[in-house]
Amino acid sequence: MKIDIWQSEREKAQVLPCGLKIIIALTGKGFPSLKIWRPKAIKPYQNYYYKTQEQLEKSLAEEIRQFELYKKMINDRKIERLGTSEDLKKIRVGDIYHGSWGYDQTQCEYWQIVEVHGKVAIFREVMQKAIKGSESFMSENRKPLKDHFTSAKPIRRIVGFSQGVPYFNGDNECYCLSPWKGKENYCSWYA
Repeated sequence: MKIDIWQSEREKAQVLPCGLKIIIALTGKGFPSLKIWRPKAIKPYQNYYYKTQEQLEKSLAEEIRQFELYKKMINDRKIERLGTSEDLKKIRVGDIYHGSWGYDQTQCEYWQIVEVHGKVAIFREVMQKAIKGSESFMSENRKPLKDHFTSAKPIRRIVGFSQGVPYFNGDNECYCLSPWKGKENYCSWYA
């Protein structure tokens, strides 16, 4: 059982229009103190004493400003991920996307879009070819073979955008697929 030591204070806190919860109080020595909670937080992220009320008010104003900027950044990022109608036109059947992953190795995968339905694309994995002369000890550079599909099951993914560039979660969702730029990609393996 978890004990919430901040519950009673949080319930007494004043909720500001931006969503922050605050308590301003005077200590036994006469110094003002400020506790601030973010909207869903259990414990305060700020619990400070100040020498003067002016310092407290200045700090609170800065915290509110920073929180408003943070909320705007999160909202802007959500809107950017949705993309515009022009961004959605960048997703076409036949385009190849690349993703790489691995811990002691770099596995690369190539997926080709076979269907597009609005913000959803269906991919099939394509075979790869090694670039002659790039072979090294347990590594080489590779390129995809367009329209030469592997036996892997097709995957269905919703598009996201980062700075106008589309991306999708990969097959095992531990990496992202981004548009293949036409260059060879490094690949390595471990015995």
